[in-house]
Amino acid sequence: MSATIDALDELAKPERRQDPYPFLHWLREHDPVHRTRCGFYLLSNYDDVAYALQRPDAFAVPDEDAMWREAGSGKRSHPAVKKLVTAFAAKNHPCYARLRAAIARDMTPARVLRLRPRILEHLGNIFDDLGPRLVAGETVDLHAEVSVPLTQYVFADRVGVPDVDRAWIADTITLMTRALGTADEEVALEADRASNAVEDYFRERVSERRSAPRDDLITRLVEAHDGEDECSSRFCGSCG
Repeated sequence: MSATIDALDELAKPERRQDPYPFLHWLREHDPVHRTRCGFYLLSNYDDVAYALQRPDAFAVPDEDAMWREAGSGKRSHPAVKKLVTAFAAKNHPCYARLRAAIARDMTPARVLRLRPRILEHLGNIFDDLGPRLVAGETVDLHAEVSVPLTQYVFADRVGVPDVDRAWIADTITLMTRALGTADEEVALEADRASNAVEDYFRERVSERRSAPRDDLITRLVEAHDGEDECSSRFCGSCG
């Protein structure tokens, strides 16, 4: 396998989506600091990831023009690509720091500790299903069967997404992110539809929280946005 391949293209293939682990192993062994066509890097070596996480200010995020050059100017008409490109570029913008501060205030140790009973409830439900299957001798992928759904449940709880919408949101956002790693026009159009659906969904949730605030991250971001002067930046994901 060539080290010049694009990992996002490779991971989008049906066979890789079914079983990504052989490719991820190859990536870690042969291309641990992988630069995608979109201009950002995928790190698959533990030490590299730990180093990057400990030094977030040392790594520059490409600006919007650089992101568009990598994504391809022909994709400017695709809403999904535009949202992803501007979201990555926004990390260098003061607006991003403002929203990150709002999120940080909602993730204090005390607030995270309050999630514990709900996390244990989710784990109990997951293992209630897995237990009989394991006893019967079934081989279970713990990442797919435990890590992924638990992460989705916790994300949904903290953000404010009802359980009934959890799987749909996860699947739809995954479709949206495929826009950056493909040259297939049909895949890009599918990503556009997913992007529009996600935007419509969260616009409705924002409207609901303005009328009836809750103890969730959507409410915190609405309060942070509405409590300050209107942001004129085109990068601000909470505006509009």
